[in-house]
Amino acid sequence: MTHDVELLWFSDCPNHATARRMLEEVIAELVPGTQIRDLDATDPVVADRARFPGSPTIRVDGRDVDTSYVDPGDYTPRCRLYRTDSGLRGLPERRWIEDALRGVEPIPANNPDSDRSTPGSPLDDLGLLAAGTAALTAACCVTISLVLGVAVAPIGVGVGPRPLRAPERWPLGAGGNGRARPNDRRLRSRFRRSLANLGTHWRLTSGHSPASARAEARSR
Repeated sequence: MTHDVELLWFSDCPNHATARRMLEEVIAELVPGTQIRDLDATDPVVADRARFPGSPTIRVDGRDVDTSYVDPGDYTPRCRLYRTDSGLRGLPERRWIEDALRGVEPIPANNPDSDRSTPGSPLDDLGLLAAGTAALTAACCVTISLVLGVAVAPIGVGVGPRPLRAPERWPLGAGGNGRARPNDRRLRSRFRRSLANLGTHWRLTSGHSPASARAEARSR
């Protein structure tokens, strides 16, 4: 199968000679005997007519070997930079030329139009890392909240007087007379202590200490 191979360049480009050598090597390996058509686009008129995107540019059968190429609309003679696996370079990837001559149309890893949901892609790894970080942060927050809740709960229980609890009584109509059970002394004692605690708490919060209460009684 024969191919139409073009090499576009301009005279001030330092990379077009290297690009030609690489192109000749790939042709000799894959499609020996294929001719290279050189196009000197130093003249702006020639560059505009050829829609010259920069030097060096390699086209196989009229298509740029860089499959992510987008026509810039500006054909001023200048050097060209490629987004390669190694970063920005002044030469296209060798494998791009090989794929173009084989008729393969790969999707480069840096192509913004490529499928971003491909399993194992770097973007997926970043998404999984972000999701894991968010889950870990949420778990830490829940743990801290639980620890703080457990630590504060005993403090809250100990603040203020104990809640009043009336002594249990025999139910009326069930053989009892509504009086407190004779043997429930603990409940009666607890009830009295609750009343005492309530009085103490009221005096402390209202500023009435026992000494101030006695002084007030004397003044009366």
